[in-house]
Amino acid sequence: SLHRVCALPASSASAPCVAIFGFGGSGVEELQPQANWYKSRGFSVIFTSPLSWPNALREKQDAALAGELQAALTKGSGQLVLHFCSNGGFMRGANALAAWTQQLGPWAALPRPEDCLQALVIECAPSRPTDPKTGEVLGSPGQPDAAAAAAPSDVSAADFERLISGEVDFYQMVIRGCVGALCLKMRVDSGQVFEDDGAESLRGAARFGVVGSPDWAKRGSDTAAGWDFGAFEEWDRNLPSPLPRLFLYSDRDTLVQKPKVEAYIRYTQRYNPRAVVIPAVIPMVAHCRLWGVRKNCELCAAAVQKLLDAAGIDPEGPGSKTSASEAAVQEPVMG
Repeated sequence: SLHRVCALPASSASAPCVAIFGFGGSGVEELQPQANWYKSRGFSVIFTSPLSWPNALREKQDAALAGELQAALTKGSGQLVLHFCSNGGFMRGANALAAWTQQLGPWAALPRPEDCLQALVIECAPSRPTDPKTGEVLGSPGQPDAAAAAAPSDVSAADFERLISGEVDFYQMVIRGCVGALCLKMRVDSGQVFEDDGAESLRGAARFGVVGSPDWAKRGSDTAAGWDFGAFEEWDRNLPSPLPRLFLYSDRDTLVQKPKVEAYIRYTQRYNPRAVVIPAVIPMVAHCRLWGVRKNCELCAAAVQKLLDAAGIDPEGPGSKTSASEAAVQEPVMG
């Protein structure tokens, strides 16, 4: 099930914790290489797929996430790393942080996130709209992710609609990829989903990704009012101690291409100049498949280790000497 939460507890009482939020359309099994590597380094590992709707199912996922986090943080060192995969993982993690910061529902039993969060790993980047002329990210912290709020004042109505249309086209590709992956797993003919009325519904759903969700999608949940890009960035830049972060991305990603990721990296450095930002490019791999190719595991591991060093996280576990390639091919241990 998409709301499944897996946990790999550490044996050490001083173990830090990592929570991995997968990319849109991913299953927990697709996060196993990252989970195995963190486990080999002595972390308690929690990993799950991004699920934002329906609300009732997401609330079950929230309860499981909060419960596993509470157990790992209480038994371990109390240090936490968040690992977001692409836009889907970033937004699911940001919405979990929103509920956690507000101490809503099951999140009320946890310490404040700013008291335990030590670092961020961002595979790829969130999809904040970019200026079609300059390629730079539009908007600023505190502004919502709706492109209407991010549009420059000197953009004409026609140019603005082209901006919206371009972002909708991007989100259509994202949704097609997510739905296509789910159809493949469930052995459903994806052609039946995308033809006729399905294509029009798909474009409508993609537009919500740009201009915001409809009101009906936010009803029936005390955690439904989550964070958009701007709200997360406002919280992020106002933390007393800035979070070091790693951007781990491919030079051959055809979905969220390298220039878009690097535009968000520059934007991050502008809105949060106090934070240590580490970029790491992994060569010749597809979108969110950075850890799936054995020869690249060492590159990913070295980049994450550099971040851990910057954050002062030094886990000690029985498997801490395991190499990245060895860890990536260990048999899955599903919690």
